[in-house]
Amino acid sequence: MSRRVLHRAILLAAAGTLVGGIAAILGRRLEHPEWATLTALPVVWGMSVLGGWRLALASILAVPVGWWLGRGESAGVAAGHFFAVTGVMAILATFVLMLERMRQVRDGWRIALQTDDLTGLLNRRGFRERLEAELNRARRSGATLAVGLFDCDNFKEVNDTLGHPTGDLLLQCAAEVLTRESRNYDLVARVGGDEFAVAWPSVSASNAERIAQRVHSALSEAVERRKWPASFSFGVVVATGSVSVDDVIRQADEAMYEAKRDGKGRFTVRTVESGSDAAPQEDVSVPA
Repeated sequence: MSRRVLHRAILLAAAGTLVGGIAAILGRRLEHPEWATLTALPVVWGMSVLGGWRLALASILAVPVGWWLGRGESAGVAAGHFFAVTGVMAILATFVLMLERMRQVRDGWRIALQTDDLTGLLNRRGFRERLEAELNRARRSGATLAVGLFDCDNFKEVNDTLGHPTGDLLLQCAAEVLTRESRNYDLVARVGGDEFAVAWPSVSASNAERIAQRVHSALSEAVERRKWPASFSFGVVVATGSVSVDDVIRQADEAMYEAKRDGKGRFTVRTVESGSDAAPQEDVSVPA
């Protein structure tokens, strides 16, 4: 529970006690006992100020309940009924408010722990967790899942010659291109200093090659347009069957470094099945 919410609960209890006492005093002077519930107005206002619309709604709902309980009773008893009902509803509403705030804080921390600060993409931790869920979904449905690991060639040279701010711009540009070239339900992440990862659910080996070619062209165009001395090499693995997260990432990492060894500015597409090593499907060279 946050300190702010605790302070709000204490203020609500104090305000409820004060208004309840006023309600009891005024209720004794009313000819019709059920009219004692009219003293709900300051309670509703106080709840809306201190606790928001949820507590105000709880106080409004207490009015007809207090009126019904106060029929045929003395004004003081009617006011007491109203105060009791309002207090219970306020407590329940406060409890719900606390649970909601705790859920918001928890979700906020979880998103922060899974997000890369520079690019706003998933980080390594978030990517692994989401990738594992996608692999489980693909395993149950019998679908394929393509995973690509990207590395920025000559990134150190960009930092050394053009400065670290330009290096940050290069990473942000790559993140923007990868996001633009991906579907809403694809996973896009920055998993290292100059390394990115993308997961494409329900993509076959032939489709993975076309997607890789399109993404590679988009990255190359973005880099050349800004005259940055960099390129991108990456490896793509198309997983079928029961394959673990570690196996997929390891195979994609090997495919990426194979592309870099062959001259950089290239990509390699592989397939991997359960219990087998990945085999090259296509090795495409893109001229600088």
